Order: sequence, then structure tokens, then C-alpha cells
Amino acid sequence: MGKIGIPQTNSDHKHMTLSLPSTPQLRGLAFQVAQSSSLLEGQLHPISQKSITHLLRIANGYYSLRIAKRDPQVGHQRHVELQEAVEQEVYYTQTSVTSPDFLQSLYRRMYEHDLAKPTDLLKESTDSLIRLHEAYAPEKHHGETKLLAAAASHYWLMRIPPFSHDNGHVVRLFSDAFLHQIPVSGYGLWIVNRGFALHKADYFEALKEDSSLNGERFCELFLKTSLTQIRFMDQLLQVNQLLERLKQYVAFRQQKTVPRAERLKPEALYLLQEALLQGQFPRGDASRITGFPERTARNLLRELVQEGLLISNTPKGPVRLGFTIQTARHWLPELFPDTI
Repeated sequence: MGKIGIPQTNSDHKHMTLSLPSTPQLRGLAFQVAQSSSLLEGQLHPISQKSITHLLRIANGYYSLRIAKRDPQVGHQRHVELQEAVEQEVYYTQTSVTSPDFLQSLYRRMYEHDLAKPTDLLKESTDSLIRLHEAYAPEKHHGETKLLAAAASHYWLMRIPPFSHDNGHVVRLFSDAFLHQIPVSGYGLWIVNRGFALHKADYFEALKEDSSLNGERFCELFLKTSLTQIRFMDQLLQVNQLLERLKQYVAFRQQKTVPRAERLKPEALYLLQEALLQGQFPRGDASRITGFPERTARNLLRELVQEGLLISNTPKGPVRLGFTIQTARHWLPELFPDTI
């Protein structure tokens, strides 16, 4: 058996019979996921949306490592860097995420500095990966069946060594790439790994389902978990609620109830709200936005930048909201656990 108890040996995967589970219930769930995800796009300014997407890469790595029972503080930076590189690869090239070359490369890149990982098994996996590609390549499916292929390929890849040897960390990164390649409109503003981590026992139990049932139970879990996470993020990204949380945050800072943080001027709220609604704004607009004289406005802006509440690509460039793990506790509550 693999580490999570999935029935397999080093040779079982060579005899897998792969097909696409496509019951009316699964198709209906897949349609709901695609439709609900698409509604997430457009709620926020694209620049604010992009910042949140980057934060969700961090969350994605954190939760995947947590599922794998590895220290998220140690491995998350590598995960985020590789996930971003893979997204660019999927976007700019014709690479199929189910191809053996891509999957074997993904595993090598994840563990290129980890000599304990069994990369020697990659060559033995080629035949099984070819059959996985033939059954589930996203370009071979249409409409909601692409999402079914994403779920089913996750289930089957977890049965192929060495992908079955790290509690699915590389497989979850693969599924992220698959959803980007489909592409699922709005994906990146939600992540399925958070749901898997919160209900880890259900995730592993569904993966253990007898392969003769073709992974239907896992596919249902994958889609229902996706739908739950989309609805969770939909609530977090409602503009009026985000504006209210920014207001509450500045009020907490005035009351000095935020640990290790100094009091903020109430006018800081105007700068944070402007950044949310407009995506970014020129530094020279701080006086207009706050109503302060130029020097006072510059000092307040500098304070927000130094804290990372507002960020910029250059020292004099426009500023945008700094969505970080620290600010997420207040601005996007429950995205991360309080203990992180």
C-alpha cells in the first residue's frame, strides 16, 4: 500500500483500466462548478484580483503541504514558485498537463534537491502515464467533462508510483495546473486544496475507493469540495463586505487591538479603499484621497507602504493593496487558520 493506504503495489498501476466517470449527477456538479467559478471574475478590479490570486498560491501550497503532513513553513516557498512557473508554462506553451513528459518533469522539479525521493521510479511510470494521458488529456474533452477528467486524473495519478509516495503533494499541484489548462474561468480566486485539508479524512477515504468503481466517489468529492470553496471565496470577495472589513481593520488599529501594530490615522481607510476599488493609485493622489496636506499625506502613505498594507513594484510607482497572510486574518478571514 501507499503511504495513505491506497491499494497499490509497484506493478498494480500497470493494469489500471481508465475511463471517465460521467453520471448525470457528476455532470450536473461539474456544470455548477464551472458556472459558479465564472461568476467570481469581475467582482473586483483586475489588479486587486491578481493580488488575491498570488495570496491564494501561498494558501494552496500551505494546505497541500499540510495534507502531506509536511511543515508548510519549510516547503511552501518552493511550492509557490513552482506553481507560478507551471501556470506560465500552461498559459504560454502547448504543453498538455497530462503528458508523461510534463508529469515526470513536475515531479523532478518539485524534488530536485531532495535526494530521498524515488525519482528512479519515474521511468517505470511512463506506460501508465501514457494511458492516463490518453484517457484524461483536457484537449480530448469538452464542456463539463473537462472537470470530470481533472477529478478522475487526480484519483488515478495517486495510484502511480512515485506520485503515490508523497501523500499527493505533486498530484495536487498537477490538478491545479489541469484546472488552469481547461481553463476554468475564475479559477485562481478559489482553491480546492483548502477544502481537502479541512476534510482530510474524507479526502483520503475517497481516494481509497476500490478502483473497480472508477473513482466516482472521489470525483463527487472533488467537485463538491470545489463548489464549497467557490462559495466560500464568493462571500469573502463581495466588494461591500471587503470595504467593511477594511473599515473594521482601521478601527481596530485606532483602538490598538491588533497585536504588534501601531495606531493608524482614520484617513488611512480612504487610501486602502481607493486601492481596492481602483486596483492601484499614483502616490501623488494621496493628498486628494485623504484631504491631508501633501506632506501629511505622504507620511501616511509611507507608513502604509512600510507596513506592507500598500505595496508597489517600484519606490515611486503606483500602490495597491498588500494581500498577505497577516492582512488576510482581517481582510479575508478564515482563508488561513489563525495558527499560521
